[in-house]
Amino acid sequence: MMSSSKQSLSQILKLADSVTGKSAIDVATGVLAAAKVIESEAQLRNLLTDGGRQPESRAKLVTDLFTNQIADQALDIVKTAVKTRWSSGAELVEVLEQAGYRIFFSAASLNRFLIE
Repeated sequence: MMSSSKQSLSQILKLADSVTGKSAIDVATGVLAAAKVIESEAQLRNLLTDGGRQPESRAKLVTDLFTNQIADQALDIVKTAVKTRWSSGAELVEVLEQAGYRIFFSAASLNRFLIE
């Protein structure tokens, strides 16, 4: 992972760590759903990681696609992710998946959904 991608990863994981409360499972599900859509659509993935496009333009595309489809906090995480720099579309997807799973497992452990 390149330096700019590592910084972006850190930023997204900090956002993921800030997700708490009863909505955490919905947020995790939303982030993972967005990651799946982005992964499955090469043209979308390329648009969302194109360094020649303005970050706000990439965020608007995410807003247009996912508003009312995923939780607002999930949408904020995805928008933040596409505003940052990635060395590849695959890295964007990987980081969104990491964030989604991190939120999910954090919520599950706090709510004792996981068996020790």
